[in-house]
Amino acid sequence: MDLFYFKSQDKNFGDELNARLLPALMPSAFGPGSPLGTMVGIGTILDDRLPNSPGTKIVFGSGVRGLSRPAVLDKGWDIRFVRGPISATITGAPFIADPAYAVRLLPDYKNVGKGTGPVGLMPHFGSLSAAPWAAIADRCGLRYIDPTGDVDDVLRQISGCKGIVAEAMHGAILADALRVPWARLAAAAWRREGVHVHGLKWMDWAMALRVDPRVEIFAELPPAGGGLGARLLRKPLRQREIGKMQDGLSHLALDRFQLSDDAIHATVLEQLAEHTQRIDAWARQQSA
Repeated sequence: MDLFYFKSQDKNFGDELNARLLPALMPSAFGPGSPLGTMVGIGTILDDRLPNSPGTKIVFGSGVRGLSRPAVLDKGWDIRFVRGPISATITGAPFIADPAYAVRLLPDYKNVGKGTGPVGLMPHFGSLSAAPWAAIADRCGLRYIDPTGDVDDVLRQISGCKGIVAEAMHGAILADALRVPWARLAAAAWRREGVHVHGLKWMDWAMALRVDPRVEIFAELPPAGGGLGARLLRKPLRQREIGKMQDGLSHLALDRFQLSDDAIHATVLEQLAEHTQRIDAWARQQSA
């Protein structure tokens, strides 16, 4: 039997993490055979883009994109839990945390802890054309982490760092899950996603884990692309903002990095384990 997870239109790190994580945690639900329905997991995807597909439709920890309840959720969706208290208020479902924390349930990542390597820098996948990220990391003595890279490679890189500066929210989430202190950077993704969606998703996750979603380094990187005239006009602004960002990265003290409480982290993992076991047991019964 197979529960398909819904993929967004963009090929992003959340999609790749879903593909790595959900089948490993719930092998009976994602095994071979006729599909049972649809599952949505990691992502800020609870809006009316959700498919009104046949069969079972499960929400496994996704987050809302706005402050109104998507009408499609009333068409047979089984909301097991959502990302945080904002999503819970909108949907009426309980919250646990972002399901990306379930990486700690995988054998390879159960016992990893804070690394001793350099601080990592992980931008949002949608910001890659806005700045020369690898060069910025090199100038600041940081480890560049490509958000479009192989999931296991990204996880290994994060776990080996002593801290992570993340523009990608799931960079911060995975660092927190792997017990690596993190700090938030805002550079271009807030403009691409819109400040309301961008701010809402960070707050939703942060409230669930009781961490502070404060921005440690802020830049206003202009969008890439456009005609030659537009690029020339934006070049001074981009250079100024990159310089400001590099200065902030070079001087960001480790005491500005943060981590969720160990007890809250442990409770989240217990609850995620319980939900994965329930869904996998249900899938086994369906295929019996």
